This record gives sequence, structure tokens and C-alpha cells, in this order.
Amino acid sequence: MTYVEFFDKETVENICTCFVTQPDRVIFIGSDKGAMENCILRYEKIFADRDIHIRFECLAVRRDDLSDSIAKISELVERIGREEPTVFDLTGGDDLCLVAMGVVYERYRDCGIRMHRVNLRNNKVVDCDANGNVVSEGDAPGISIVENIRAFGGDVVFSDRKGQGTVPWDLTEDFIRDIESMWKILRTIHNGVSVGSWNRQIRVFEAVECYGRTDGLTTAIALPELKRQMSKENEEYVHIASLTGLLKEYGLAEVREADGEISVTYKNAQVKRCLTKAGQALEMIVYLFALQAKDKKGAPVYNDVMNGVYIDWDGRIHGGGCDTENEIDVMMMHGAVPVFVSCKNGKVDMEELYKLDAVAARFGGKYARKVLVATSLGQSDFASCFRQRAEDMKIDLIEPMELSDEAFRKELGHAWSYITKR
Repeated sequence: MTYVEFFDKETVENICTCFVTQPDRVIFIGSDKGAMENCILRYEKIFADRDIHIRFECLAVRRDDLSDSIAKISELVERIGREEPTVFDLTGGDDLCLVAMGVVYERYRDCGIRMHRVNLRNNKVVDCDANGNVVSEGDAPGISIVENIRAFGGDVVFSDRKGQGTVPWDLTEDFIRDIESMWKILRTIHNGVSVGSWNRQIRVFEAVECYGRTDGLTTAIALPELKRQMSKENEEYVHIASLTGLLKEYGLAEVREADGEISVTYKNAQVKRCLTKAGQALEMIVYLFALQAKDKKGAPVYNDVMNGVYIDWDGRIHGGGCDTENEIDVMMMHGAVPVFVSCKNGKVDMEELYKLDAVAARFGGKYARKVLVATSLGQSDFASCFRQRAEDMKIDLIEPMELSDEAFRKELGHAWSYITKR
């Protein structure tokens, strides 16, 4: 089977059908031969990693020349259309090429030309040749997060490289309960004191971990030294008994102060990762709720979910200070639709909206969904402006402290299907 794809700058439109049908050959038609050849190198790698071997070719037409497009598509139909099953995919492509395809279809109607297009917003394959036959009604191209980023020319940096990177989680039933416990504590602190109390205490744990001495899951440091180190970073040492008491009650961590020293003992390494980064607990509940989201038939809403996704923009990981990277707090894939989520547990500024918008545009194109989860935006004039700016930028704003857990989970479950609720 040969597929003819009309090359588009929306990279997912070029390959979405290949994930469902796995053709033997794909021929791209477009006016930018260099761009097609560069993309083919990326696409071949993506499919080879799945052990799918597709032969990609390209056919260049002259830009803004309808006659040239008609002539070359006609030649293609005459050359291969009568010899092997061929499908023309109209999912993307230059408008002029699609007009040319319409002319060719009318000229060669008796050849049985097959055409379809994929609606990536509802995962439907639409018959475009009026014969009633479609390739795969309702099949979703299940693209992974890594495949999506690579298709756009970037790559995901994993933690096997020295330095920062994406680190997987081991979601055991016990750890899931720990995530839920941390979220309960965060909610309790928010309702009883303020979410800032959580952040201040976590920053203490972070400093203890950074400057203290570690023995297994316990890290300790002299209080004067800890206060001195924190003051260098304009941070204040605090011991919030209500929070540390809850951490001990839920069996997550135990904090001891004695003989001029503070020590923190964590339940396990994964809990330690969560309690030494101020925003991690919020990221984890978003990550968990996205994984748990189900559609009306009980199937998972998202075919891939990751937390702490480090994205290298050019796909060439140098391992030094030359890489352009962004970290996405949580990312989900619904078929071919990527959802980029930024989580802010505490103060948030306008810059977060622009960072989220830039990464989503670069690695999701027009299909990207953008979500910002904020726990303490409040009701100030700034908050009103922030909400309006998010709406104007088509960024969905979820404020979980104003929602029940069930409503929060539901919001995340349909984040892929809308641009803005308002």
C-alpha cells in the first residue's frame, strides 16, 4: 500500500495516518524539498523505533504553480495508481496542492482514486472520494510524547545524561497512596494556613538536602549552618509544626530538632523527591489524575502521560550549557493531540503564560492544548488580569483549590478536547 501525503508544516498531519495503517511507502508532495527531506529523516527514525519500516519519498512541485502541481500529481496517478493500491491523504497540505488534487480526481475518476482525511480532534477518518470506504473508522493514531517531540525536531532528555533530565516514577499502589496523602496535606494546609506554608517548609527540606549530610533516607545539618546557607539565598528557616506533624501522621517524613541540629527522614526515595521540591506534590496529583482519567467507555483518555519532561529544542543533546531546554511539568497525549501543563503551587506571574505558549506552539502546533494549574491565584486585580490574559492566549486555567477532587480530575480528563471553556 502506498500513501500520498500533502506535506504540511503541522508535522503531525504528515504522519498521523501512518501510525494507524503502517503503509509500505509514503510519498510527500510539497513545494519545499529541503523541509520534506529533513522531516523524512526524523519520521524514519520514529517508525524504525517501533519496528515499522516505511519507505518515505518526496515529490517537489513549484510553489504557487497550479499547472505544475496538476501535471505532477497526474503523472503520479498514471505511474502508480494502476499498479498498486494507493490512497491520497488530504489531512494536511498546501491549499494549492489540494486544489490540484481535486482537478486530478475529476480527470481520473474512473481510476478509482481513494482519498480520505483524518480529523485529529475527534479521531475520525473521513471518506473524501464518495465511495463510502474509509481506512479505519474511529482509530486514533496513538503517538507517544517522545514521538511527538521528535516529530517536531526536538527530543526528550532523560536522566541517564549527567545533570537534569526526565526521571520516570514507579507508580506502585503504595506510592499512589503517598501522592494522595501529600495532596490531602496540601489541601489541608491551604484551607487552614496558606499554600505558602507548604512552600516555605519544602524549601527548608530542599536546603537540608542540599547542604546536609545524608545517611540512607535521613539527611541532617546543624541549624546555624542551615540558617546561614538559606540566608545567602534570601530564604528564611521555618519549622511549621502543623505541616511536619501531618507528614509524620501520614508516614511520609519525620522531622527532628535536637542538640542544635535538624534531621529529616523520608519514607522512601520517591517521597523524598516529592518533598524536596516545592511544586512537586501538585505536579504529582496532576500526573496521577491524568493517568486515571477514563472516557465514557472506561478506556484511558490519554495514551501517554509524563511528569517533568525536559525538552531539548533542536534534538541534539550536547550535554553542556549549549542546549536550549524547557521543562514541562506534565504532558499528556490523546492520540495525536498533545496537552502541555504548567503547575504553579504558589506565586505565579505573567511570564508563565508566555513560556507555556512558546513551548506548546513549538512542539504541538495548532493541535496543542495548553493548561495552567494554579493553587493560589486569589482575587486581586492582578489575578483578574491573569485570568483574562490566559483566556486571550487560549490557555485553560484550572484552580484546583476551588474544585472538588472529582471536578479537578474531570477538568484534566477533558483538557485535550477544548481550547478554552469560556
